Amino acid sequence: KICSLYLTKPASFDHLQLLNFALTCHSWQAELVVQEANLEELFSALSGQLATWDPVGRQLALHSLTLLIPLLGDEYTLAPEENYLSILEIVQTLLQAQTIPETLSDYKN
Repeated sequence: KICSLYLTKPASFDHLQLLNFALTCHSWQAELVVQEANLEELFSALSGQLATWDPVGRQLALHSLTLLIPLLGDEYTLAPEENYLSILEIVQTLLQAQTIPETLSDYKN
């Protein structure tokens, strides 16, 4: 239900927060929160959120993607060739970059 709610209005920050919370809780349990039919659609919607101007929204979308991608299978989690990154590794790298302070003055605090 949460995934369907998010897909009705993927630009909503509240829906993104709710989806991220549900995916985080899913990672703690074995029960599947996301229907397999919605996985690709969620991946596309969350990928679209990466273009948002809001850094918190981008960070939530990236975190949600890191939780969703393993559900998509080996095509997304395994590197295609040696010395290449998988989709999951690319998203994890983007999430790390998103959490780096934007200016050197942020390091002082």
